[in-house]
Amino acid sequence: MPMSTAKLEVTRTGSRVRIGYDGAPMILETGAGIPLGGRWWWSFDGSLRLVDASEEEGSDQLGAYTALALTYTDQDGPLIRQALKTYADDASLVVETTALRDLWSTALVDSFFHTTFNSPVVRLADGLRYLVYTWGFADDEGVGIGGHFPDAAVAPDLESLPERLRLADFSPTTDVHQRGE
Repeated sequence: MPMSTAKLEVTRTGSRVRIGYDGAPMILETGAGIPLGGRWWWSFDGSLRLVDASEEEGSDQLGAYTALALTYTDQDGPLIRQALKTYADDASLVVETTALRDLWSTALVDSFFHTTFNSPVVRLADGLRYLVYTWGFADDEGVGIGGHFPDAAVAPDLESLPERLRLADFSPTTDVHQRGE
């Protein structure tokens, strides 16, 4: 079931969702990961299971889109809904994830590097080693380091990334939340 824009293609085969750009594979599999009650639940290991997939069409502030809507469940029932939206007027993909019930005990530690809600998680195609992207607050939901960062870059190594991304201060050895910048 392919959904395409001019350059971007999202396809689903069984429980795998793949993303290609200009005919080249970029992401071989998408999914989600969430810690609940001190345990991680992942779509990649089967502890989160895909139980429903459907196509939807709509329109939002970015324009008309076609979405692949995926519902994942844990042992207690439906947990999250992930919508992968491709836009007719642009070669962009927006992934929106909605919790379908209250999520308790999601924090393992208080750190930017120990995330509590990972959606989407991806497995990159061979030859791709870095996928640089970020997520944050939408519109006026908040201030601070979350922010809105719309750019993404894919590169075979760090030296191939644009300079502004190579020099970003999100180092695994530096917790930027502790510096007050």
